[in-house]
Amino acid sequence: MPVPNEILQLVNNLKDFLKQQKTMSTELARMSSKGSNEVAGDITMCQKNLQFIEHNLDKQKTSVEKLKYETNKCLQDFEIAQRNHDHPAMVQTDMESNIKYFAELIKSLQEKGNILKNEIENTQQYLATLPYNNNVTVDELRRIGEMYYKNVIALAGHLHGIHNEVQVLKARHLSFRREILNDHTNIFQLNPNTSSSSFFTSRPDTTGPNPFSGLNITASAALNLGTFGLDQSGVLQNQDTSSVQSNYGTNTQPNNTTQFHGFFSSYK
Repeated sequence: MPVPNEILQLVNNLKDFLKQQKTMSTELARMSSKGSNEVAGDITMCQKNLQFIEHNLDKQKTSVEKLKYETNKCLQDFEIAQRNHDHPAMVQTDMESNIKYFAELIKSLQEKGNILKNEIENTQQYLATLPYNNNVTVDELRRIGEMYYKNVIALAGHLHGIHNEVQVLKARHLSFRREILNDHTNIFQLNPNTSSSSFFTSRPDTTGPNPFSGLNITASAALNLGTFGLDQSGVLQNQDTSSVQSNYGTNTQPNNTTQFHGFFSSYK
């Protein structure tokens, strides 16, 4: 008995479908999961970014509300101050707003004072828990800060002296080129035609007043010399070395080896 054509067609369609599914399964098995993992990572990153943005928006919303409240409060305080300025207290009939203003002002100052007091207590407790708390006091911390400040000033003055010496060397080099090589070109001057993308022209303009004008290397390094802890003999040696060299063929670089003994000796 022959098979009906409908059944044969259905069987053939089923074979084609199974063959197509097998082909798709083989292609899926050969595919790498790297792309799907990257997409999943991007989705996770986007979710984190959205949460971060939402958190920042909430913070900004809170800040805006606080700013609105403080602005309204400032306007009310300004109205009270203007009214007190225009009308003396003896002719004012409503003193409740004034009393409320000063009461809130006193309350806010008390809250700020309590916060500052708590911060001071926390700092003292932290200092008390340090292993070297017996060797550090408030006066010693203040003295250490002053030492840092004075040594920075001394180093800045010393750097200014070195800068002046460099300027002298540049002038002498240009004079040497003019007299010996008959070259009047200033090799230290920047070329105005240099491209804007170059290293020198890309720097911001930092010109300004010199805080150490009128100080030479000896004067700047000798300010409170005993307090700074500078070696005075080294400074004087640098000054003598820079003043003696006058010829072009001699060594013009001073021995800038000033030592800072006083600052570090206090920690021994």
